[in-house]
Amino acid sequence: MSGPSSPYISRKDVSDSYRPKGYGLSPGLLRARQRFRVRNVLTGAVIASFGVGVWAYSISAVRQDTFDDADEEAKALAASREKSLKVGTAQRLKADVLWLVGLQLELLLLLHLPHKNQSGLLHLRADFLHRGSATHEF
Repeated sequence: MSGPSSPYISRKDVSDSYRPKGYGLSPGLLRARQRFRVRNVLTGAVIASFGVGVWAYSISAVRQDTFDDADEEAKALAASREKSLKVGTAQRLKADVLWLVGLQLELLLLLHLPHKNQSGLLHLRADFLHRGSATHEF
């Protein structure tokens, strides 16, 4: 690709100039990077010391905290969870009972009403089932 008239240098020539013997760096590249070495080491030290400082602060903050009340808080949370589960179960049971009572009333009305009033009852049933569908699957 690169000939005498091409303005570009081939990748092989560039690679041979920077790394003449494989993975090592050429003396020219080492000289070019030498002036940045101190700045890179200082930047790395600042970043590493920041990380170590955050870690040390976290460990010291956790070490100062007392966890004497952790068992009491866990017991209180467990008790409140059980109470909310009981309340939720009671509410679901109440909804189930109301739904079943409504179905029984509907069946009784269907059996005892004259035939001409059943269309109005079907609308009533659809409305009742729509309200009960939040807790029941049909």
